[in-house]
Amino acid sequence: SGNTWSSPFNISSFMPNGLAIKFISLAVDKLDGFHGCAVIKVSGSPTINNNSLYWINSTDGVSWSATNVSVVSASGSCDIELDSNGNIHIIGYVQSGAGLDLYHYNFSYGASPTAQKTAIAYGTSGDLSIATDRNNNIFTVQENALGNATFYNSSDGLTWQVGSLPSAGSGSETDFVDIVTDNPCSIRAIWQADTNTDDDDIFYSNSSNCGEAWTSAIKIQDGGTTSDDSGYLHQLGSSYPIFNKPTGLLHYFFWTDEGTNRWQYSNYTYNWTDVGRPDNRFSSHN
Repeated sequence: SGNTWSSPFNISSFMPNGLAIKFISLAVDKLDGFHGCAVIKVSGSPTINNNSLYWINSTDGVSWSATNVSVVSASGSCDIELDSNGNIHIIGYVQSGAGLDLYHYNFSYGASPTAQKTAIAYGTSGDLSIATDRNNNIFTVQENALGNATFYNSSDGLTWQVGSLPSAGSGSETDFVDIVTDNPCSIRAIWQADTNTDDDDIFYSNSSNCGEAWTSAIKIQDGGTTSDDSGYLHQLGSSYPIFNKPTGLLHYFFWTDEGTNRWQYSNYTYNWTDVGRPDNRFSSHN
């Protein structure tokens, strides 16, 4: 129901002395195991050269292990997803000269996290989100401070196509974009947009053809007044929660400074189409 929550656990507490988590994103596998990508830095160091991209995992959410993914200095955000075969997909940035390059890492348990490493885009930056459908198509979005969010898709993790999400308004910037999938080639996207009215709102769009076309952007969370913001949103990491709610509820967290500064939980009703079987990433009881 979203009314009762467990006490928080400090994931960073498992890190060795001298290392600190700068950014983290989590996903859940079909055995209810936790997986995460984390940008980790040497504590107290301000330089990007001391950042690394890690895969972290846990079976109970309390005891965690960490494995280095990127051999090049990392920065910015990252995101993680698991496909129908249990393979792990991570997207993140590595330092390249004075800029950042976006990479996709694909590996399985016991394999090197750099077993398949593919560049998606060069000289780019922004918050990220990744999702895979049951046919193992891979979808990635990237925020854009100058306009519509950038969308990438791939059927194998090696070759990528590029497009964009719809506009939320003339001159609006797109921040904290997040995507999930609920059917093959069906993608749900939400993002924070500033439509030049001094307040940030949350918008929604969906695609039913692997991102070739998108519905018009719909505002699902209003900042309230020109002095209020709604943003920093997230759809619970992977598509895991979507399949627990076949009634057509899109679940998301967001932050607002309307009234009091706090995180809130909400959901949005959309048209969910049952294709006849649950996603095989998840246990039959989910």
